[in-house]
Amino acid sequence: MVTEGTMTLQHEGHHSVHLAPFEQDKFEGAWTTRCMGRGRDFNLMFADGCSGELQAIQIPFNGCYQADLQCRQTGNEQAWILFYCVDGSLKLTCGGESTVLHPGDLLLVDCRNLNEHIELLFRCEDGPTAHVIRGKVSP
Repeated sequence: MVTEGTMTLQHEGHHSVHLAPFEQDKFEGAWTTRCMGRGRDFNLMFADGCSGELQAIQIPFNGCYQADLQCRQTGNEQAWILFYCVDGSLKLTCGGESTVLHPGDLLLVDCRNLNEHIELLFRCEDGPTAHVIRGKVSP
């Protein structure tokens, strides 16, 4: 997922795509790939047999985003859930505890051995907006 700038990816023998900020492309790591452009990106890579997805979330100044995570020990569809702070500062509150996520910070929730509901509240405290990438990897 592009986080800044623009990129064109050419996957030899497969497809080409032009990506603007917060657009993404999925491809196999074994493909021969060329990247043209100038920017930054956030990559999610996983082993064979796993799947994953990324979602860009924009939170306005003084706005909130609530993530409700259902973690179950058996039949877990979301083994790992991640939140990556792209820009802005985010106050994260969970279970009465708070911390601040700064650009470049990553929160990783390992749901494999949990059996609970987790509520995370992200509040943008540094305007005008903050961007966070939510991802998940499933076995």
